[in-house]
Amino acid sequence: MNDQTIDAAIKEERLADVLEFTRLDLGALVRSADAKRAALSPEERRKAAIATARNRRLAARMLIGPRAPAWLEEMVARRGEELFEKGDGPVLKVASRVAFGPERADAIATITRYLLDRGVDRFVALALIGAWALQYAGPVPFEEEILEVVASVIEERAVKRGRG
Repeated sequence: MNDQTIDAAIKEERLADVLEFTRLDLGALVRSADAKRAALSPEERRKAAIATARNRRLAARMLIGPRAPAWLEEMVARRGEELFEKGDGPVLKVASRVAFGPERADAIATITRYLLDRGVDRFVALALIGAWALQYAGPVPFEEEILEVVASVIEERAVKRGRG
């Protein structure tokens, strides 16, 4: 099927013909790619695998930011952004990215809630938040700012417990 035939099929709304052509064309592309891969020497396959892994890690680094730890980069390279969608993913996303300006308070509150919800002592949580802020907050907030946000989260939880 050539381009004119495809255009005619589209104009005549013969979608089945267009879909059939597309399926055949994609099949040919896949077979062509498979043939090219099979024609590679073992060394070329190894280099291609290294390049693919490097590209995945680069994409992961762009997604999570420059300060994220190497273990997280590796996880994101393997699992993609879906890593941040379920379970502890949303807080991991917040905790592994640099928080600027007004985002800092939101990030501190999110991480504090997460730690306290898992039974971490409030003073240990405060120490962990302070360490996180040194690495991931830009500019680093003053200790009073961190204390204020952590205290508001603790108060928020106490109010919720009082109602529940």
